Amino acid sequence: AEKNAKALEKAETKKLKAAEKNAKALEKAEAKKLKAAEKKAKALEKAEAKAKATSTKDALKKAKVLDAAEAKKSKDIDLNILVGASALLYRFGEVIKEIKKVDVALLDGTFYDSKEVNNRNISEIPHPFIVETMELLKNEKNSEKSKINFIHLNHTNPLLDTNSNAFKRLKESGFSVARFKEQINL
Repeated sequence: AEKNAKALEKAETKKLKAAEKNAKALEKAEAKKLKAAEKKAKALEKAEAKAKATSTKDALKKAKVLDAAEAKKSKDIDLNILVGASALLYRFGEVIKEIKKVDVALLDGTFYDSKEVNNRNISEIPHPFIVETMELLKNEKNSEKSKINFIHLNHTNPLLDTNSNAFKRLKESGFSVARFKEQINL
């Protein structure tokens, strides 16, 4: 019986050592997989950053082309209209140049300021705030500011209330809000 117990103990020890060896091998393999995944993630981040930089440049060019195309269409009737300048034009300060080229600018007025979006991530919202546009154009002549009519106001936008301080500030700054069924004479 003692012999059997020693043999059993020896077999158990052998099994335990084999299990430890397998566990170490698995751990090593997992570490190798993790390093490979981290390397792949870094490469992917780098590629995405490069693509984003390239696509931002391309998107800016495309935005300029699209906005210019809208203005060109309007030139045929002796009235240049800029409709909804893209967020990229704002980001790169190009919107001022575009506004100077037109007679009327119908710009996105979805949100007046960040208070309307509460806790949402502002970077995920492709609408420039009206206060940003006003700030961007604050040093421009009133003749440039008066070309701007904000459109597409969200139901939370304080400019919907013509008695609000926001509306008064906008008007005093030389900007306008397009009115429902407003007509622009050509």
